[in-house]
Amino acid sequence: MKYSKLLIAIVIIGVAIQLPTHLDFTVGEQLFHWLNVPIYSNGESGLHYTGSIGFFAVLISLILLKKIHMMKYPKLFSRSILCIVLLMIIFPSVTKGVSYAVFYSSSSTSVIDIEKERCDLTITDSLVEGNCNITVFNYGKAKQIEVVPILSRYYDDSYKIVFNSSTLPLLAHKTNNIGFQVTGIATNLATDISTARINSPVDVSIIK
Repeated sequence: MKYSKLLIAIVIIGVAIQLPTHLDFTVGEQLFHWLNVPIYSNGESGLHYTGSIGFFAVLISLILLKKIHMMKYPKLFSRSILCIVLLMIIFPSVTKGVSYAVFYSSSSTSVIDIEKERCDLTITDSLVEGNCNITVFNYGKAKQIEVVPILSRYYDDSYKIVFNSSTLPLLAHKTNNIGFQVTGIATNLATDISTARINSPVDVSIIK
């Protein structure tokens, strides 16, 4: 019985870290991000730690539980898989709804989330220009945010870009899909270039 309880606990934890939220991260990925632990074995590629750990933990535990309780619960494995799939489908709507409910009265930009950042940039003689598109979850009633693009920490560091900030209007309690123009200056160019294009990875950070 104690062995079964341990396996059930492993299944619950394994499923929990793989649950997708309404953002680009799973629960496990957000936990790793808060702990400043890499999600992948090689920057933004390679072995996905949370996915691999969670998948094999759940799979092995369910197989062992099936063997232990085969006679009493013959449909344990199939029904467990069905419940997990349904939970994966429903959970993003739950996290989104809870976020809007909890922060409904807040005017702070600290309760705003940004995802699906996409920036198409052109460098011409160190001048950077382009367009960014982002999805902003304004859970509260903030009327605007000030944002600035930043190159992903895993991006090629042959040059650095200092971007100018942009102020974007927001609709309260809404999911805002926003496109805006960006400008900046490229510095520390490793090679002499007259024109270059960058198609992500660019993150957009809220600064105010």
